[in-house]
Amino acid sequence: MHIYSWLLFILMVCLVSQVQAAEPAAPHEALPRIVYIGTNDHPVENAAAATRAGVGLSTYNLDAQRNLENHLAADLPSDMAAAESLVQRRFDALSTEEVRAIFQAVVLVAQWDIRQVPAFVFGDGEAVIYGLTDVGEALDHWQAWRRGRNLP
Repeated sequence: MHIYSWLLFILMVCLVSQVQAAEPAAPHEALPRIVYIGTNDHPVENAAAATRAGVGLSTYNLDAQRNLENHLAADLPSDMAAAESLVQRRFDALSTEEVRAIFQAVVLVAQWDIRQVPAFVFGDGEAVIYGLTDVGEALDHWQAWRRGRNLP
């Protein structure tokens, strides 16, 4: 395994114990928070639909760790000391929240037993909708599911 991959793995292990899912306040009780878990090939679409519905939306990219590794390793000089210094500067430029979000996606997938992506998760795993990337469509599916179960 590449040295930077090991460093990121160690960082992930340290952060997992500190990661807590963000819980945006939902102004309407019937609409829980929504978490979107996607990839580079499946980014979230129509995020404004969540705002219009008055619901918090958190998005995560399962490719984010690989993206970070590629960013840290891009165009490194052949001199090992210079390469390590450049990687450290690049890593230091990231905020704690950016790094935490990269690994939080993995934690949430395990916590909610997500089997495929893209996935919209409503509430704290109350409902999962697979295969959609559009927030408006996912909200429509979720509301239809709730009506079918006679939920408010």
